[in-house]
Amino acid sequence: MALAAMGISGLVAVWLFNTELPPPPSDVAANPVLVRGRGLYLTNCANCHGPLGHGDGALSRSISGPPPRDFREEWKYGAEPDNSLHIVRDGAPNSSMPAWKSAMTESDMKSVTAYLYYLAEKPIPDTLR
Repeated sequence: MALAAMGISGLVAVWLFNTELPPPPSDVAANPVLVRGRGLYLTNCANCHGPLGHGDGALSRSISGPPPRDFREEWKYGAEPDNSLHIVRDGAPNSSMPAWKSAMTESDMKSVTAYLYYLAEKPIPDTLR
């Protein structure tokens, strides 16, 4: 099921690359890490988590198991940077959250994780900058 979701995510990503993304908000545009994280998030994560991180992406209703995380709510595995980066890197157990370690560089995963903090309206940890 997770592989099917990733395949569909890839197709949606191709569609996203063929459409122009709206410009980032000014506070994101001023931070290169967030600009990079936003692009990666919109390409790889928004299909499940939604464009604003509310857990309402286009694929969210078709996922079996726990629904995608709404980043405004409490983070199940904790909001410490190491925990958050670990979930992005290795996926979440017993869920459809895939591991991104083979598809993204460590720098990419840090940028995406920093953007998750932005979406959650949490301070971005220095270790992710």
